[in-house]
Amino acid sequence: MTARAVFKLAAPEGVVVPLAAVRTDGGQDYVFVVKNGTVERRPVVLGLKNEEQVMVLKGLQDGEQVAVTNVGVLQDGMAVTVE
Repeated sequence: MTARAVFKLAAPEGVVVPLAAVRTDGGQDYVFVVKNGTVERRPVVLGLKNEEQVMVLKGLQDGEQVAVTNVGVLQDGMAVTVE
């Protein structure tokens, strides 16, 4: 016996960021978006991930900059320098 099957899979749409950019507080995932020399804490909804990257399904727009270093010490509204 043989069988043939066709699967149609829909890939979720989102923005891929380094896993190091994502923090969790009280069960809520968030990133720090860099705008005009300061950071804004932004709640996000995550999708697929691997050891290095994660897909952000909601809360982040394509093209926005996220902090990826020193994320553990950042606070909402803190001034930052982009290198």
